[in-house]
Amino acid sequence: MSFREKSSWVVFLALLLVYGGYYLKSGFSPPLLGAEGEKAVFAVSQFGLVIGLVVIMIIGHIVAAISSPKTADDPEDEREKLISLRSDSWGGHVTGFGVLLAISTVYFTDATAISVAYWALLALVAGELVSHGARILAYRGVVNA
Repeated sequence: MSFREKSSWVVFLALLLVYGGYYLKSGFSPPLLGAEGEKAVFAVSQFGLVIGLVVIMIIGHIVAAISSPKTADDPEDEREKLISLRSDSWGGHVTGFGVLLAISTVYFTDATAISVAYWALLALVAGELVSHGARILAYRGVVNA
């Protein structure tokens, strides 16, 4: 397994662990924040999620680089560039569609800014999961990227 494939696995699993846990714990329901103190707690919890994600990714990439020292510094070949372009395109479509849905909640419901941000973040995470999942599948030869 090349370093780039391991890197995609690290990002995919880290996102799934951190944000999958967050969204499952919240029951896929945006927080109802009324007081300023609740908003501060929400902001700190989001900051904690990002810090946790970064720490997991750093440790994962260090392990991936140690386990694949020969391919860690190799430049991308044409196949890898094509895989990156196509998988990023698929992830971008998912993100864009999800953000449009998040924004449309303002027009069809009594959505708050926090709930729109909640759904937009879900769209971003889903797009990244699709992007890195497609890379993994392409590296494995399951899909033709």
